[in-house]
Amino acid sequence: MNDKQLQSFIVVAKLGSFSKAADELFLSKQALKKQIDSLERELCFTLFVRSAQGMTLTSAGKEYYTGAVEVLDMLKDINERCKSACSEDTLYIAASQDSADTFIAGTIPVFLMKFPEYMISHVEAESTQWLSAVSEGKLSLCLYADSPELTKLGLSYSLIRREAIYCFMDRKNPLSDKQLLTLEDLAGKNVYIGNRNWYTDISDYFEISGSGISLEEIRSSYSNIIQVCAAGGICLFSEWRIKHFEQLAAIRLDAETGFSFGIAHRQNPSQAVLRFIDTARDQYAK
Repeated sequence: MNDKQLQSFIVVAKLGSFSKAADELFLSKQALKKQIDSLERELCFTLFVRSAQGMTLTSAGKEYYTGAVEVLDMLKDINERCKSACSEDTLYIAASQDSADTFIAGTIPVFLMKFPEYMISHVEAESTQWLSAVSEGKLSLCLYADSPELTKLGLSYSLIRREAIYCFMDRKNPLSDKQLLTLEDLAGKNVYIGNRNWYTDISDYFEISGSGISLEEIRSSYSNIIQVCAAGGICLFSEWRIKHFEQLAAIRLDAETGFSFGIAHRQNPSQAVLRFIDTARDQYAK
């Protein structure tokens, strides 16, 4: 027997008619009768008394009906618990393209090799939605910077590493010949940074430095950054972005702050998330 036969049997018993049950199950009457006949042959007892008035359960059929309902309920419960367990064994991750090429791509193979019982699923979502998705349980974690947004949403942040600030600029920019830049070098220049909400510590540092430099927010697409730098602008990024913009000069900024490189997750992370964080730290912490 199988669950389809049990379901068909239950519907026939409830409706007392092959015709009505066939309509509800979207089966032909002939196919439904074959299912019930096959089930009775397998059980070696009769389930229904067939008459012109319809189908009525035999004494054995009544007992079997009670058991069939219990079995289907049990199967449903098992399926739900298995789906839940499968969800716990899957990490749902979102990351920008460049971070996926470096951090995510470097961590995932090592993680899956160490913990083959887990699975990784990449979720397509706008970066502005990542934190709310983690808060709602749609994402297990995301690559993020330490930010006040995390606290507001009741999330936690696990630092992987901190990196110095690099000033990305066109190679024709007069500052591109320097080995190290200071805030004085950037004075009067158009200086850009990515999502301000991600890098509040850097923004705060510039504001209290007295340099008079106002950081402008930039959409961190490849073409946008190239255009801004070609027009004389300077974009602030971390060291791990250098390989994505090899045509630009990248000069380290002498500053008492830097880019935070970590993972946002719920306050009570699963064992899989904790293991992923440990793996990332092993790969990238310095």
